[in-house]
Amino acid sequence: MDTLTLAGVRFVVSAAGVRRIQARRAREVVAFVRGVPIESGPLPRDAVRVRFCPYRGAAFTLEDGTPVSAAALVILAADGSCWAVDPT
Repeated sequence: MDTLTLAGVRFVVSAAGVRRIQARRAREVVAFVRGVPIESGPLPRDAVRVRFCPYRGAAFTLEDGTPVSAAALVILAADGSCWAVDPT
């Protein structure tokens, strides 16, 4: 599967896991996206990039650093990028 599209998305982060990563500088899975899989299509024009970096904080963020916790739609692309429509 090249692309996974999810609807009704919640961005989930383990704060305790982020603290462990920051203390140990060791990788582990501490964040994920939860939603309902739907049929994938082209990337919507109003999609914005969402990132997660445990060394910058315990939240998914937009490019400008604004934290996000949910989105109407999320596209997980084959290149590892994450795109959201109507993030909040």
